[in-house]
Amino acid sequence: MLTQEAADCIKTTTVYDDEGHFEFTSLMPGDYLLYTEFVYVYKGTRTEVVGYTDTYINGIFQGTSANTKSYDVAVNVGATIKKVVTIKSDGDKIEVKLKQI
Repeated sequence: MLTQEAADCIKTTTVYDDEGHFEFTSLMPGDYLLYTEFVYVYKGTRTEVVGYTDTYINGIFQGTSANTKSYDVAVNVGATIKKVVTIKSDGDKIEVKLKQI
């Protein structure tokens, strides 16, 4: 649990475009920990072979076909990314790329 003094130092912002850009303004020089946490849903379809059917016409083998069953899957996935950024002087603008390593 954070102390109230530490909690008062937390600044939050939101992403403002489809490319994930965000900004903090009016930061004093110093070191800052950028911390982001998000959850997204991964969706997909899984197809599984559950058997085979052999086809015969007049007792003569014509071929085999696979019997498949498809399943829709959805999984919640989360990520946490942290990075320390240093503001050296008033008015510094820093571009940061956050990515999970």
